[in-house]
Amino acid sequence: MARTVIDLDEATVAEVMEIFGTTVKAQAVRAALEDVVKRRRRQVGIDMLKSGELLIEDQKAGTETDTA
Repeated sequence: MARTVIDLDEATVAEVMEIFGTTVKAQAVRAALEDVVKRRRRQVGIDMLKSGELLIEDQKAGTETDTA
C-alpha cells in the first residue's frame, strides 16, 4: 500500500468517518475510495445491461456476450 500525503477538509472527513463508522481517518478515506469504485462498477454494469451489451443470462451461464 502506498503512503500519500494530501490535504483533506476536516468536516468532510468527519462526515465520512461517521458514514462508514470508522475512528481512523485513513480507514475512512480507504472506505470512501472503495465505495466510489464499487458504485462506478455497478453503474457500468447497469449501463451495459440497459444497452444490451450484457445479458443476465450470460452472467448466469458464466459466459460473455460477443457484441462484435
